[in-house]
Amino acid sequence: MTGGRPAHAICLLGPTRVRTVAGETTLRPSLRLSLLELLAVRAGETVPIGPVVEELWAGAPPERPVQAVQAHVRRLRRTLAAAGVPPRTLPVLLTGGGLVLDVPAAEVDALHMVAMVEAATRIAADHAGEAIPVLQRALAMWTGEPFGGLADGPEHRSAVRYWGEVRMLALRSWAAAHLRLGRPQPVVARFHAGGLHESTDEGVTALLISALCQVGRRVEALSVYRAFRRRLVDEHGVEPSAELQRFHRRILLDERETRFAAATLPGVLGG
Repeated sequence: MTGGRPAHAICLLGPTRVRTVAGETTLRPSLRLSLLELLAVRAGETVPIGPVVEELWAGAPPERPVQAVQAHVRRLRRTLAAAGVPPRTLPVLLTGGGLVLDVPAAEVDALHMVAMVEAATRIAADHAGEAIPVLQRALAMWTGEPFGGLADGPEHRSAVRYWGEVRMLALRSWAAAHLRLGRPQPVVARFHAGGLHESTDEGVTALLISALCQVGRRVEALSVYRAFRRRLVDEHGVEPSAELQRFHRRILLDERETRFAAATLPGVLGG
């Protein structure tokens, strides 16, 4: 927190919440809340009226869409005021080109998470020790399904997909950084606790297999690969990549060096 203000004025990773110095408020689902979420996804940017109308009314706009949007802006301001949110905290502005939530992107938890993951993944290969705590903090910001699992409009759904991909990138980068430093135990513990041993993400599976090999659990590593291959074939009708199959063969041959080298599988780090 800086300057007496919360670190995030809006939290979208989980049920949508609004934070002020006085506390935290959860708003009830409504068109006003959907409008606030849409503007928060693009905090600091002007959102044209067209996408706003599409998001709120899903192809069945009111007869006077611009006036309807303006009315919802007024209602949103009243709702925020009633919840104890001062207008200066979350200023919703009408501009010539559309609407803007005039706050820095860093005050929206999901946007801050994306920026942290991008910064950490840039340095992870050469500075794994520095990247790990940043990735850890970014992952801790995910408290549940974005928007509380209520993502009806196309912008909401697109944001949920993208943030989910960023979260998986953060997990893969976090795990790869630990393995580069020779610390497989946290990877095994976290991936099992999070159910990621049942993932269909090849990068996650490769990292878990490598971590298991590093702690001497070769039989379990082979079991994880076999289960992953079955899921991939059953659910998607495809085989694991050639790189992962070669890594599997190395484990079967019981080669002395079965540590996973992240550079051999670009998919692990989203590359």
